[in-house]
Amino acid sequence: MPVSRSKRKRDGRRPKPPAVVTKPKRRRTPRYVPIVFFAASGIGVVLILLTYIFWNGRPLTLFTGLGLIGLAFAVSTQWY
Repeated sequence: MPVSRSKRKRDGRRPKPPAVVTKPKRRRTPRYVPIVFFAASGIGVVLILLTYIFWNGRPLTLFTGLGLIGLAFAVSTQWY
């Protein structure tokens, strides 16, 4: 009965050298990322709440708050 290729002996072949393991560098989050994230999201939430509490009829305040929250999420992608 024929022997499969994986069962055959490796005559004359050298074993592969072990792979070189390098320690991965620890990346650091830039200092501005958490500051901008929390500040923009906090101010955005406060602006949205003020829009609905005082209901001044100006959608600019609402859209500014939503824009700041969007900015906070965009900045949070740099957080590692």
